[in-house]
Amino acid sequence: MPLAPDHPTHEVSVRPATLADLDALVTLEHEAFRTDRMSRRSFRGFLTSPNAAMIVADLNGKLAGYALVLFRTGSALARLYSIAASPHAGRRGIGATLLQAAEAAAIKRGAATMRLEVHEKNAAAISRYRKSGYREFGRHHEYYGDKGHALRFEKRLVPDLARLKDAPPYFHQVHVRAGLHDDGAGLGRSVIPADAGVRIQAVA
Repeated sequence: MPLAPDHPTHEVSVRPATLADLDALVTLEHEAFRTDRMSRRSFRGFLTSPNAAMIVADLNGKLAGYALVLFRTGSALARLYSIAASPHAGRRGIGATLLQAAEAAAIKRGAATMRLEVHEKNAAAISRYRKSGYREFGRHHEYYGDKGHALRFEKRLVPDLARLKDAPPYFHQVHVRAGLHDDGAGLGRSVIPADAGVRIQAVA
């Protein structure tokens, strides 16, 4: 029986990226995007930055995707700056795996909320982010090079303990479970073609 699409499989593994991945990351960037590509210099900078977490997915020993999360000192917000999966990897759940790994990395760094921006016309990505627990909270007008608007999404990764202090015990239990485990499945750019990909950008 074939594997259900967009669900992580035993063939996919994630790990922190290293400088040894630089060539493969640049190659993947050119496969996944036709415009707005990150340069080799940008990748090198993010790989060595203390305010960034670069996670890669390996499929059968070959780099097949990456996620880049940015952090700001003293802030509880993390930003998913870019995420991409190789168009040659097929529907192997790489996007879902990377999104979960990015959220885990953010939590490990003390972030309570993940934010991202996505092109208003990227229907596949919007749908999948919503299924993964993200909610739309705003937009940036004419944010992209084609004058398209960016929809802003966020997801709370950990519960708001201050708001829950006086809540009944059962409320704590339900809220914590939703905050930590409502990851959903699938990520738009893991399955859409290169010409439909749009960079997710971080803004202040």
